Amino acid sequence: MKNRLFLALLPVMIFLECPHLMASQPDDRRCECVQEETQKTGPALININTADEQTLAKLPGIGEKKARAIVEYRAKKPFKHKGDLKKIKGIGGKMFKEIEPLITL
Repeated sequence: MKNRLFLALLPVMIFLECPHLMASQPDDRRCECVQEETQKTGPALININTADEQTLAKLPGIGEKKARAIVEYRAKKPFKHKGDLKKIKGIGGKMFKEIEPLITL
């Protein structure tokens, strides 16, 4: 019963949150509130469990060597927490603090 009520009210809740989503728009235009949310979040986060070496090397202070070490480490044991990145040689607290907002799992 609760699930049915929730499903019935879901479109209303979405409309109230972002009414532009319900309006018909050309595919090349995005809802203003979606654009605002994208601007708030900034660039996409880098997933340290799936990113390739080239992508990881784009993180500040992570070059080819550390990127390779990250890939080798996660091949044996995937990261469970962002902080596990500090187990990689050369990635200490200071560097981790700088890249932590740029990564995800």
